[in-house]
Amino acid sequence: MLSGMVGHYRVVSAIGAGGMGTVYQGLDTRLNRPVAMKAIADRRKDDATAIRRLRAEALSAAALDHPYICKIYELVETDTETLIVMEFVEGETLAARLKRGPIPAAEALHLASEIAEGLANAHAHGMVHRDVKPGNVMVTPHGHVKLLDFGLAQTAMSGASVTKTTTGDPFARAGTPAYMSPEQVVGRPVSTQSDLFSFGVLLFECLTGQTPFDGDDSFSLSTNIVSAPPKKLEALAPDTPAAAVAIVNACLAKEPASRPAAAAVAADLKRLAEQSVSGAQGLAAALRAPWGFKQVAVVAVALAGAGLAAAWAIREWRSGGPASVLREQQLLVGWPSEESESRISPDGKLVSFLSTSAGGATRIFAQAVGGGNAQQVEVPEGEVLSHVWSPDGNEIACAVRNQDVIHIEMVPAPFGGGARARIRLDKPDKSIERLRLLRWVGTDLYYQAHEGGKRGVSLGRVSLGSRGVAEVSAAWKISGDITGITVSPDATRAAYTVLADRQEDLWVINLDGTGARRLTNDAAFDRHPLWTSNGQTVLYQSNRGGQIDLWEASAADDRTWPITSSQTEERPNAVSADGSVLTYEQYSNTANLWAVDPMASGGVQISADAMSDYFPALAQTGTTLVFQRARTKSGEGLAFIDSQLMKGTLTGTVFNAEPDALAPGFAPKLSPDGRRLAFLTRPPGVFNATLHARNLESGNDVVVSENNVRFPGHSQGPPIDWVDQTFAWSADSSQIWFIERGVAGDVLRRYRTGDAGGDAGLDPAAHAQLKKGEVMRDVYPASDGRRVAYLRGWPKSTEEYLVDLHVVEPEVPRDTLVLTTTTRLYLLLLRGWTDKDESLVLVRRPDAGNDDGSDPLVVSEVTVAGQSRPLMTIDSAFHQTLRLDAPRRTIFVTRSDAGVHNLYAVPLGTGQPRRLTTNQVTGVSFSGVARASSGGIVFVRDETKRDIYISRIGK
Repeated sequence: MLSGMVGHYRVVSAIGAGGMGTVYQGLDTRLNRPVAMKAIADRRKDDATAIRRLRAEALSAAALDHPYICKIYELVETDTETLIVMEFVEGETLAARLKRGPIPAAEALHLASEIAEGLANAHAHGMVHRDVKPGNVMVTPHGHVKLLDFGLAQTAMSGASVTKTTTGDPFARAGTPAYMSPEQVVGRPVSTQSDLFSFGVLLFECLTGQTPFDGDDSFSLSTNIVSAPPKKLEALAPDTPAAAVAIVNACLAKEPASRPAAAAVAADLKRLAEQSVSGAQGLAAALRAPWGFKQVAVVAVALAGAGLAAAWAIREWRSGGPASVLREQQLLVGWPSEESESRISPDGKLVSFLSTSAGGATRIFAQAVGGGNAQQVEVPEGEVLSHVWSPDGNEIACAVRNQDVIHIEMVPAPFGGGARARIRLDKPDKSIERLRLLRWVGTDLYYQAHEGGKRGVSLGRVSLGSRGVAEVSAAWKISGDITGITVSPDATRAAYTVLADRQEDLWVINLDGTGARRLTNDAAFDRHPLWTSNGQTVLYQSNRGGQIDLWEASAADDRTWPITSSQTEERPNAVSADGSVLTYEQYSNTANLWAVDPMASGGVQISADAMSDYFPALAQTGTTLVFQRARTKSGEGLAFIDSQLMKGTLTGTVFNAEPDALAPGFAPKLSPDGRRLAFLTRPPGVFNATLHARNLESGNDVVVSENNVRFPGHSQGPPIDWVDQTFAWSADSSQIWFIERGVAGDVLRRYRTGDAGGDAGLDPAAHAQLKKGEVMRDVYPASDGRRVAYLRGWPKSTEEYLVDLHVVEPEVPRDTLVLTTTTRLYLLLLRGWTDKDESLVLVRRPDAGNDDGSDPLVVSEVTVAGQSRPLMTIDSAFHQTLRLDAPRRTIFVTRSDAGVHNLYAVPLGTGQPRRLTTNQVTGVSFSGVARASSGGIVFVRDETKRDIYISRIGK
């Protein structure tokens, strides 16, 4: 975080943040004028790509001087900082304005004419913006526009079309999906006419409140942009002048050459806007109308890059009553660590929060509402789980786990000290895995707990007087699993979210279990409820608007309305006692492909898209790389399977051209010769997966097994990776071995791809047949083509499984039991054959609790004759990330050091881990290791940013 003086600029406050940078309000002390200062985020200061992009943005926009383009004043580079100093703009983004609905035609045409004029100026200087969208347009209080964020802009040389694929720049694929031109979607060169298509989408949205192309996912949206006609503007907005409809349609032409120039569009729109003015209802009146928001410098919101702070809009109840309005927003804590669970002191002067900044351990900090230095709250030794303020503000109750026992400790506020009281919360027969303190009312302390072995959470109460502990929700009659709870300020009611029949909805109930009433009932998920101070409404997180934002619901009826709208995710934390201030967490998540030489360290970034890239697959010959691209959503579990498979060709660590979209799917596996791709798909509501085999040369796609392949297990949180392997290629690329869900039980099947590009099909008989209730996992063919290994597990008791290691010889045929052991499901994994097919490598995690990287992994080698010997123990490692490189006899695995993750190489011979990445902050993890034919490895670097924001609440 910047503070103090940078050159002759005084840093005033942070006013916006995103995945790549933070924007501050500053003061130019020489000219005595306000400025905005965009700096690289703390965690990216050593990222050469981020620095290069910031410099490119400064150089791009500095060449432009136009009233409708945000001015760049200076590029400042010191020993520790690289930042852009720019014009300080007051207003709101056009995206925020559109959240209140379509814009009247006269006003929309006026604003659009200025946007087009700004684009024309940029185009005249040889610049292509490449990310024209409402979020990159500021509307000032005087009704004029400022075009923002030239971070993706490029120079057009001599009228030539523009592309970055020739430079190897990882930001080649630029833009926001809904506003991309067809040529951007398919990865063709972009030009000034690409901006005109995006501008057409923007103007269409201004007039109708909708974008012209829809899609259930990124693939269908891309397909519609490329090939489908736009929606009928005249049907959605009948009052739009016919000439304006014609301009929009011309801008949305599929072929760039058919679109008009920006200067011509600006002139035509200006004339139309003037013609639309009529008396007191005209443009001047529209521009004098109140915008309905406090004038704050939110230019930073649009400039901070992907994952921006939310754009706030006034909302009205459908019945006409006022909703909560977030009139200001401010980044309160943006440390390069993960911050969560903010709480506001009863007098509204302090905010406390949890942070992993103290060496990766979670601690409580407190700072003033207006910002400043945070001070750590001294609490008893142990793992801090949660905290809450006492009603009088004199104490802080904190939940601390020490030696698997949870105590509630009451320490002096605001900065802690010795505990006044200590109450043991859990009991030996009731193991609490996660706990969140909710509210302190009188002498009662309410908490939400997740117990081991249970799916949902419960509401508990601690009586500080009697020191008694009670489960309040035990008396509730709930159908489904409770996923989140909040207690009303007077402790008479609770609001909670329930997951039932794959639907997560918001309810309210009296604490005694009576009066349960449903507030929402639809396919959107509703989570993390927070009762507001007046006890009349509940804030919660939902994706009902198509993105994950804050919503508010009336506790008295079924009215619900959005509070924020942004590309990031927000989660409500606390509302002040007087109801005037809200704190909330903001999440952004990006996953990109990186490469590293196993004999070196550090890594080079390969991909950098607006969406996230997971699960790389490489051939053993050639340079083909296939991976998943999806929009990640924290807490969504299986959301990452709703993805598009992408294919690219690498030269070293640079794509030769922008990767091409292959098909919707997940879990890609390239054949060793690189000619074919096996992958999975799964329609909504289907439990099993469909296995595909695609010939990459002919494009022919064969369905090997439809809705019958066992879905692979996967981790729920970072590091995100597949836990087991349910299908695999043979070493000669002629066969796919896979696990199918048979009527009687899991079966091992083989599909032959055949010769000369043909496909021979499935073997008529299964090669291994399990009984009902038994589970088959981890299928690994040997390199000699004569044997296939798999694991078989079945319940021994409610908690333990018997797990067998089998080796199948299909041509004999024979299925040999190699080894039997007792463990819990998914604690023993098969990771493949050693380099000469003489033995197999197993990895065991001893603890059945959360896979948080704190457990040692025991790696063993087992011969086909059943002789087993331990190879090594790897401390603090995530077992789902462990991959075996048999030719090198090396294991790759992600390890955790006090919550900080890094990727390691561990030779089977020495067992000594060697760090390959140089990460030093929490919120970053690594997974998906794949070996390239060049000898390097490709992997996923997954970064989650979690900060605390604060806003004023109005009505």
